[in-house]
Amino acid sequence: MLSNLPPHSESNFENHEDTKKPANGVSSSQNPTRKQKKTKVADTSVLSYKEELAKGRFTTLAEQTKQLLAAGKALTSRQISNALGVERSSITAPIKQLETAGEIVIAYLAKCPTKGKKVRHYKLAGQHD
Repeated sequence: MLSNLPPHSESNFENHEDTKKPANGVSSSQNPTRKQKKTKVADTSVLSYKEELAKGRFTTLAEQTKQLLAAGKALTSRQISNALGVERSSITAPIKQLETAGEIVIAYLAKCPTKGKKVRHYKLAGQHD
């Protein structure tokens, strides 16, 4: 049964590169200014992303947190994560970054309205109560 298989050849396992060229006809190996892509993302998608990024369309969780706290109300990390639609674990690092940078401060410690545990309520630095 195994004898029907084609012979094993080392040449089958040598570095095999995709022979398809991009739409512009220039592969990334021919264009030294372009990094080798690790994923198959179309050049037009990358260009669109960069244009939207330049317009300020995308913001980081830290920026969104500051915008949320700019409303003036002190919020817990759980309230911030719920308002931004992300998991609480995703917001703790940006909160710590902002706190370390002095951009936000702990306004007070109080019981969480959701869990009833004593938690930190954050506000923007320099913001009056």
